[in-house]
Amino acid sequence: MLCAQNRGQELATHVRGALTNGATEEEIREVILQAAGYCGMPAGIEGFRVAGRVIEEYKQEMKSKGEEKAHAETDVKLEERVDPKTV
Repeated sequence: MLCAQNRGQELATHVRGALTNGATEEEIREVILQAAGYCGMPAGIEGFRVAGRVIEEYKQEMKSKGEEKAHAETDVKLEERVDPKTV
């Protein structure tokens, strides 16, 4: 819902916090999908973009520290879900 209010940076902070506290990428995806039903799909798509970027940054940080998380086997890939030409 933060993306519906143009608060993408705030969403990024919450996604990073969720990952730090052990949330899986699949759980984050589900939360964004549920919120999109209430705030609209354009905001949901933006939420997936923000979350995808944060998750990739988080993975790179963990890799550089040598800390592979057990929940890193799933991935939020917006390009596999949405055709950017239709957004």
